[in-house]
Amino acid sequence: MRMSPREAEFTEFLEARSGELMRFGYLLTRHEADAADLVQDALVQVWSRRSGDDIGNLGAYVRTTMVRRYISQCRRSERWRAVRDLLVRNDGQPSPEDAAASRDELARALDRLSPMQRATFCLQLFEDLSVDDIAARLDCSPGGVKRHLSDARRRLAEFFTTEESSHDH
Repeated sequence: MRMSPREAEFTEFLEARSGELMRFGYLLTRHEADAADLVQDALVQVWSRRSGDDIGNLGAYVRTTMVRRYISQCRRSERWRAVRDLLVRNDGQPSPEDAAASRDELARALDRLSPMQRATFCLQLFEDLSVDDIAARLDCSPGGVKRHLSDARRRLAEFFTTEESSHDH
């Protein structure tokens, strides 16, 4: 059976971007299976609501949908999951033991953030988005994004200050 041009374009998008979407899902959920579910749910939602041939912005639409679905899931379950394994090991980086300790420490720090703080922080840090771009993706005001980023930074600073002082003693 032959695919429509729209289906072929979507298939090409999936082949090119599925790894990136999985990594982003993993940043949000900290769990591979949950990340896969999040990506799949977002793709189904975006595909079913998509009109026209605007495939150029499809990646942004899917990531925005992923963030919104993630926040909704956290609110519904009243459990906030942290981001794990954010540090990618490259040659010349710390030993595997040091990298694992850093990932664990970062995961513990991110556990302290609300879903919205975590989402804004991850979008800024890992997607390198501006405040206005984050606001558009999360459908909130730039002032709200600034507030969540400020709160996230403050909570992370408190965590790392406390962690450092506990290691000094």
